[in-house]
Amino acid sequence: MASRLRLPDHTHRMTINGRTGTGKTQFAAWVLSKSPFDRIPYVIMDFKREKLLNSIHRAKYLDLSEKLPKKSGIYILQPSFGDDDAIERWFWRVHNREKLGLFIDEGYMIPVRKALRVLLTQGRSKHIPMIILSQRPSGVSPFIYSEADFHCCFPLNDIDDVKTVQRRTPRDFLLHPAWNPERKLLPFQSRWYDVANDYSTILNPVPSADVILEDFDRRLKPKRKWI
Repeated sequence: MASRLRLPDHTHRMTINGRTGTGKTQFAAWVLSKSPFDRIPYVIMDFKREKLLNSIHRAKYLDLSEKLPKKSGIYILQPSFGDDDAIERWFWRVHNREKLGLFIDEGYMIPVRKALRVLLTQGRSKHIPMIILSQRPSGVSPFIYSEADFHCCFPLNDIDDVKTVQRRTPRDFLLHPAWNPERKLLPFQSRWYDVANDYSTILNPVPSADVILEDFDRRLKPKRKWI
């Protein structure tokens, strides 16, 4: 990892784009493993039933109709096709509760309605950090990009998706040689941009899935109380 790399905290929004098989989900899981889920609950919206995410030991499962978690930790929510109305209501509940992180895998599965836009635009003040993944950037809300504090992009196949990322991310990011779509990346490398610091770079692969899961397990393990 680059020495100047700054990761999202409890107020930041982040986009992670890339086609299937590029390492997008593993990178996102690594970012989540470093997130402050020991301070606030983080909910994974797992549309794809991703194996790595469902291998997080001590993660707890939720339903759209359940109360939002109060305790810190990692929680997994698995919406289905046709849950758009329920997801919209759930997002409004998150907005009202505040202080809850969201990890969304896949962004194009989220209904593009008012609740998502409000969460993105007010997330910083309400301490609702968001990590949003997508393999089809052209199919997600533009607010996901305009409100993001960090952008990470793995290789994309579709030219419309490439153009979407180029159009919706800061100009300095696009001009930096690290983002040049014609520059070939090594397997599992990605392009990175930190908006506040105006910092672009190419990131090397993150640790293995086993190492990431061990990190989750270590941080989620109940702490012993000494008498």
